[in-house]
Amino acid sequence: MLIKYHNTVQEKKYLLLLVIIDILKEYTSPENHMKKTELCDKIEQCCGFMPARNTVYDKLNSLEEAGFPIVQDSHEGVYYDGHELSDGELRFLVDSVLYSDFVTLGGADEMIEALTAFGSPAFQKYIRKQKFRAGKTRNNLQKSVFFTIEEVQSAIFSKRQISCNYLTYRADLTTENVYPEDITVNPYELVYKNGKYYLLGALNDHDKILSWRVDRLCNLKKLKTRCQEIPQLKEINASGGMSAYADTQPDLCGGAVETFKIQCAKDSIDEIVDVFGRDFSIAPEQKDNYDDETIILSVKATRESMKSWAFTHAGSMVVISPDDFRKDIADSLKDSERLYRVTGKPLHVRVFTAKDFAEAIRFSKKRTGKTIIYHGKGHYLGKGQRSKEKIDLSLLHEMPDIISLSLNECILDHAEYLHELPMLHRLHLVHCELPENMQMHLEGIEEVQTDDIALPSQICDASKLVQLTLLGADIQDMAFITKFPSIRRLELAHCRDLIDCSHLQDAEHIEELEISHCDKLNDYSFLKKMKYLKELRLEHTQMDADTLNQLKQKLSERGVRLYTRFLRDYHSEDMVIRPGMDPAVLD
Repeated sequence: MLIKYHNTVQEKKYLLLLVIIDILKEYTSPENHMKKTELCDKIEQCCGFMPARNTVYDKLNSLEEAGFPIVQDSHEGVYYDGHELSDGELRFLVDSVLYSDFVTLGGADEMIEALTAFGSPAFQKYIRKQKFRAGKTRNNLQKSVFFTIEEVQSAIFSKRQISCNYLTYRADLTTENVYPEDITVNPYELVYKNGKYYLLGALNDHDKILSWRVDRLCNLKKLKTRCQEIPQLKEINASGGMSAYADTQPDLCGGAVETFKIQCAKDSIDEIVDVFGRDFSIAPEQKDNYDDETIILSVKATRESMKSWAFTHAGSMVVISPDDFRKDIADSLKDSERLYRVTGKPLHVRVFTAKDFAEAIRFSKKRTGKTIIYHGKGHYLGKGQRSKEKIDLSLLHEMPDIISLSLNECILDHAEYLHELPMLHRLHLVHCELPENMQMHLEGIEEVQTDDIALPSQICDASKLVQLTLLGADIQDMAFITKFPSIRRLELAHCRDLIDCSHLQDAEHIEELEISHCDKLNDYSFLKKMKYLKELRLEHTQMDADTLNQLKQKLSERGVRLYTRFLRDYHSEDMVIRPGMDPAVLD
């Protein structure tokens, strides 16, 4: 028996693999089969929990593929047809635990102790050394990965949606959520790939397969709403199911499966088999291949995973079709050469300075922040003037879960595609041209930055806009603010013609206000009447010392945080907040 004391496995789902082997060894034989439903019942009896049937099936398949003498018969059931585990078989199980990012250190110790006790003395001595080394490098901070796997599997089995968020690491190695709000996902399959578990699914009301690493999922909840099947899922199921779909991707990037023709060196076939298995064939083009050292193969993969793999093996293989993909690869390799010339610049700078919108999207997909920042590359017209670049927003289908889009000096084509981005909540459009008379209320937009005062009314739901930044807007007063009762933060920057902000005194909903470089604005009396103001920033404003002192006294009575910087006519050490200093808190 692998498990000496069955009380040690109570409620410990990560020991399920060992429990299954123990039950099959003790209760089954070639003459005595066990139905898989009976196996689930026996697991519940031994361990105190009922595993999902799909989970049990996956574990049985994994053991069988690893060479364990387990026989599955669709009619008779399953049974153990072998003897004690060899050191080689034990090594497979121990290594699966040792080098898994999903098992915590305590859980790994418990499993390895149970396994090594069953091996030879030499094997036990060797594993103790390996366990010590692995313990020093184990880096999984997510303690509930097994719970996450079980919850996701349960949702898949019951065909329910889940809500969750996704963790990413900051520069200081602390974590933050990628999405501003939890997302709703249609979960389709859990896939084990490259030592990680991935969830394959689709965003609610979207038709593109995406993947998420399970160990990065957080705030997971199983919902009561039914899982929606997208058209692409039907195509995948008709072509061998999710397992076959995952096998077509060296990296789980999602997307639709296509057929690619590649020309590679004959001594590279091993690499093809390692990635695609044996699911490839000699391409018809091989008959026209006069290079004795190469072979032309036909493989199935998604575009994104094939692109990633093609870059890695660019020295030994070439994609020869489809033609548009071949050109895309060639262009990307040229772009890669250009990137090496700007090595050292951070990724967000490269995104901003991308040669075209498609490249900006490609760079942005490497970031977990789900943000695109792009400055149009128009032509120089002379006298310091440049034309605007026309960009196709339908290219954003490559990033359906984008949350922030920032564009400058662009003419927007296919702007209606913004409706297809369910997670988009931050939109920055400065010096951009939209289709004439366009009305497209985007319900999810909460933050807008623009130089066009008409834009918020054109694209936003007035009851959901929380933050508005007017950057160089051509306005003289703030009368429009009454149309947006939900705004909590307002920024006015470089509005050169702004002279009247009196309407803000009636905007009781505004809690944070920033005014900078508004040269014609001289009357600040409205600030004293903004009852709900909590934070005020003034930069490069026309304000004399008397006005500033009066404002300070009035705001201090209400505990308003005041930030001031580089006031043109007044510089007081106790009032001016320079970069890097804490703000003056008036309380």
